[in-house]
Amino acid sequence: MSARTILVTGTNGAVGQHVADVLEADGHRVVRHGGRGDGDLTLISIVDRVLTTAQPDAVVNAAGRTYGSTQEIWRSNTLIPLRIADELARSAPTARLVLLSSAAVYGLAPGPDVVFREDDPCMPNSDYGMAKLAMERVAPLIHTNTVAARIFNIVGAHADPRALLPRVQAAYDAGESSPAGSGEVRDWIPVRSAARALAALAVGETVPTTVNICFGVGRTPAEVLGRGTTSPCTGWSVGDPSLMVRATGVVPGAA
Repeated sequence: MSARTILVTGTNGAVGQHVADVLEADGHRVVRHGGRGDGDLTLISIVDRVLTTAQPDAVVNAAGRTYGSTQEIWRSNTLIPLRIADELARSAPTARLVLLSSAAVYGLAPGPDVVFREDDPCMPNSDYGMAKLAMERVAPLIHTNTVAARIFNIVGAHADPRALLPRVQAAYDAGESSPAGSGEVRDWIPVRSAARALAALAVGETVPTTVNICFGVGRTPAEVLGRGTTSPCTGWSVGDPSLMVRATGVVPGAA
């Protein structure tokens, strides 16, 4: 495969940083945009400048926020990718746009036997999930060569302390025997596997328009952290990785 020029946004975060590292290791030229310090991507003028400078064959948009005010969640997870899609449609209509979406677009499963597949109905129950779903629905209408990568739960990355795993870890460290959330079942994928899948979507010849980035196995935070006691489970979120494996060749391995 010939070397490509890939713009990766959000490289101050663990996922964006890993994607950029994987692409560089594969011999591609990577242009990194770390965050607001490199220019506010909610502004059309900044998006125009960044894309004009990079002249990318593909963009992996890892910019976004999981936590914050309602305005911050919507601006970062919807406005930024739509700005990028709009500018790519104008200046580089054949360039690939890989958008980091989330399992939050599905909401939580009604029971442990439900595994989310890409064509399942989406019923988000948070601003974050709704913002990601809005991004997924609108961006391809603006720029047709767009892929939505629905990432489940990342392990092996620096996580916000408000996220489920570090929150449960902190509670165990504080002496709680069965912290709230420790029994929730989630699909945990190693950050390196997720990054390799995202990199493959950026440079692949033919890729799905929507793909789960997941491990395919449900585990609780207590299991991930090697703890024996948990709180009751009130929600499940596990994805089917079959399409990811076929499209990218990435098999997650043990998380």
